[in-house]
Amino acid sequence: LAAANPAYGRYNPRRSPSENINLPPALLSRFDILFLLMDKINADTDFNLARHVCHVHRFAAAPQVDLDEVCDSQFLRAYIAQARSVDPYIPAELSEYITGAYVSMRTDEEQSDSRRYFFTTARTLLSILRLSQGLARLRFSKEVEQADIDEAIRLMYESKKSLYEEVEGGHRAYDPISTIFDMAKNLALAAGEGNSIRVADLESR
Repeated sequence: LAAANPAYGRYNPRRSPSENINLPPALLSRFDILFLLMDKINADTDFNLARHVCHVHRFAAAPQVDLDEVCDSQFLRAYIAQARSVDPYIPAELSEYITGAYVSMRTDEEQSDSRRYFFTTARTLLSILRLSQGLARLRFSKEVEQADIDEAIRLMYESKKSLYEEVEGGHRAYDPISTIFDMAKNLALAAGEGNSIRVADLESR
């Protein structure tokens, strides 16, 4: 489990996740699922977040959650510990199904534009196996079912879709702030460490 912030403070949807967080693709491929969380401006979300932060700052405790059923931390620890003790196996009849799903993912990737953002490799196949076994553990089952495999593949598709849906959704358009930021960064890199850049040089671009 890991979290990463954009290398230069702002996430640029026109760049790959590897370029944005400055981590090599070989390292990113070791994570089973990746989700991109964008900080989008939303009045309701911003209001709720600000109110939550102010409450925690004032009372040093999270506000009460108005839900009918909330699992406490002790119950969750016991549940997870019990689930981890289960070692589900994958039936032989599902091996061909997993193989076909992996080949289909490779084919879909080759025909789409998503290869700029991620690659389906043998590690992806291992991720499907791990996720499907994890889903079986959630219900304390010793046998992986086809529904577990389908859900594992769905999670992987959703996670990868989150990495490029911002671009496909129309955010590829001209972004003046990101463009200016990229210009300033490139000028600073060209000037060398310890040297400053002039606003006039940036305006001339």
